[in-house]
Amino acid sequence: MALTHILYAPGEIALQIAGNAKALRLSKNLSRRALATKSGVPESTIKRFETTGKVSLDALLLIAMSLGRRARPVCW
Repeated sequence: MALTHILYAPGEIALQIAGNAKALRLSKNLSRRALATKSGVPESTIKRFETTGKVSLDALLLIAMSLGRRARPVCW
């Protein structure tokens, strides 16, 4: 039985993560510029992430940690 009809496409998941990150940034009253300064991720990268969901893993982790999210090890 194929489960593809209940799974999200990777791009959809990326946009959901980006939307959650943007909502968290705004809830903390941080501008993109302030988050860029705090995280070390360029403001243009944050903007691209929030609008397209596209970001490197390194940048995603820096943004998440700067927003107060802890990275936990993933076991496969």
